Amino acid sequence: MSSLIRGEIQQFASFANVFHWFDEFHGCFRPLHSFNQLRIPWLSAHLATSSLSAVHLPLSGKQILDVGCGAGILSTSLCRQGALVTGLDADKSVLEIANGYKETMAPSLRKKIEFIPGTIERLAQENDRVGTFDAVVSSEVVEHVSDLPLFIRSCCKLARPNSPIFFTTINRTIWSQLLAKTIAEDLLRILPQGFHQFEQFVAPRDLRKLLLDEQCSVGPVLGMAYNPILNIWSWTRFTGVNYALVAHTKK
Repeated sequence: MSSLIRGEIQQFASFANVFHWFDEFHGCFRPLHSFNQLRIPWLSAHLATSSLSAVHLPLSGKQILDVGCGAGILSTSLCRQGALVTGLDADKSVLEIANGYKETMAPSLRKKIEFIPGTIERLAQENDRVGTFDAVVSSEVVEHVSDLPLFIRSCCKLARPNSPIFFTTINRTIWSQLLAKTIAEDLLRILPQGFHQFEQFVAPRDLRKLLLDEQCSVGPVLGMAYNPILNIWSWTRFTGVNYALVAHTKK
């Protein structure tokens, strides 16, 4: 069983080109590269250890599952912070790019990261994976999911007790329709047209309810804003478009 929308997988497969994914300054995934400047410190603040090694490698030894990892833009950055990363994606063609890029990394980093094909629902059925991750990350994924309750349940199942699950996604408001769809896709072409479907956007209250149903404790909703001219992300009080949320699994 899979919570993914089949058409979404095929859409990402159309970007099966390393230059699309890893051109940080001119590629169509430029916003995701700059997004790391916001989400990596956010993740680290919740996960960093107090050891001396954490000064330079704040995620040292942390086992992190990156759900819907794509070609590994976030996964590889987490790895460079010391994490032991499992990148999961249903699109094998995109994972070929991820593994190809992995081979360009230093040997000390390559051994800290693995990319595996499949869905989180299937992974959650593997007994040797259940409850093994120090954190689960779902960044810009839930808006591409059809069965969100199943997806959330699987995330919770794979995380250790009292461990964080991180979400970044798009709210379902008139502002997200205007900025994330009309302007970002149709006018500025920051993203390909049809990349997002408004009806798939997830309101924070709905995500929060699903997490509470799984007996998670849920933190505050944080707004995020992207400046396409400067290619910079920043935190904001406004949560009407992009937002972040962290929950912790039950103890």
